[in-house]
Amino acid sequence: MSNPWRGNTPAGVWSTLGPYFCMMPLDFVRRTVEQFCPAGGAVVDPFMGRGSTNFAARTTGRSSLGCDRSPLAWVYASTKCDPEPNPLRLLDRLADLESGVRAEDAEAETEFQSWAWSPRVLAFLRSARRNLDWQASRTDRTLMALILVYLHGKLGYSLGNQIGGSRATAPEYSCRWWADRGMTPPTLDPIDYMTGRIARWYAYGIPSGPPADIRLGLAEEVLPDPTGDTRRFDLLLTSPPYLGVTNYRQDNWIRLWMLGDDPLPHPSDTTQKYGDKPAYIAMLREVFERSARLMRPGAIIYVRTDSRPWTRDVTAALLADIWPSRAMVWRAEIPERSQTTRLNAKTIPMPGETDFLISNNAGSVDGFEPVPQSAIDAGANAISQV
Repeated sequence: MSNPWRGNTPAGVWSTLGPYFCMMPLDFVRRTVEQFCPAGGAVVDPFMGRGSTNFAARTTGRSSLGCDRSPLAWVYASTKCDPEPNPLRLLDRLADLESGVRAEDAEAETEFQSWAWSPRVLAFLRSARRNLDWQASRTDRTLMALILVYLHGKLGYSLGNQIGGSRATAPEYSCRWWADRGMTPPTLDPIDYMTGRIARWYAYGIPSGPPADIRLGLAEEVLPDPTGDTRRFDLLLTSPPYLGVTNYRQDNWIRLWMLGDDPLPHPSDTTQKYGDKPAYIAMLREVFERSARLMRPGAIIYVRTDSRPWTRDVTAALLADIWPSRAMVWRAEIPERSQTTRLNAKTIPMPGETDFLISNNAGSVDGFEPVPQSAIDAGANAISQV
């Protein structure tokens, strides 16, 4: 039987939507969903990122709910799970965007824009930014998602000049890098370019399965109220943001500009780097507590966090406090790794990762060991000291 997660299949194509740092690769998510959620069951992911959990659930016959505070994550996850079914509607909207270009759209607002995109491409992007109603229209959201995929990346494989596809570098650095190498943005017809890319995405169909409920906002604010929502979930599968590792807004500032943010990043904004320990603990506690009230009796809890002792142990203490009567095991999934950008070949160290599993049969799962009480105590002590 062929693997439906790779190659020229709906799942293989749409699962790749959205370049980003992937804490939970899709193959791992699919295996976890199939192993720990019954067929026809329901999965919740309060930190969904680009929606791998929701996509895996949908394409394996499970319903799901996911949420994220980032509009970029919401656009990718929503489109990954529920793209516009008729590509002709996307082509009609491309024509609308072309006719909606204004003369001033070709004028760069910043030096970065003049180096990153040709005037014709910039005019198209600014028309798309102004005219696509990506929050209310599935058609516009799908087209915006595909534009975002090709907004920046390897030269010749995107709408712009050479830059990393996953992580946006600082504008000053990018401009110097391009100037030193004499690299100018490619001259291309953005309508023709996107028409060809749309044809590729739709060549093999679209995903199908139970619907995914994708919500934009902080999990502690947009998760359902269990007193008014009768849905209950069989599996909580999530990977919270890691303390002080990635500034999600800074790393995505170019694509966030397309969604209405400012044309330059704000280096001083660390709200999405999660560097404040008391706020981080409070967030995790509230999200896990709200999630716990949505779970069926005996539901499985699967949480991936980083392996630095503080984060790992604090997570262990919180999970033990919220599910005190259930067995909890853990394992080191990825001991170390790094991410390299295409623009400057800079290696970014990433922490190793630890998986926590809470289940009625947790002790029988291969590769997992009981969480030692010393780790839980260390986490409780760390919480008391912040």
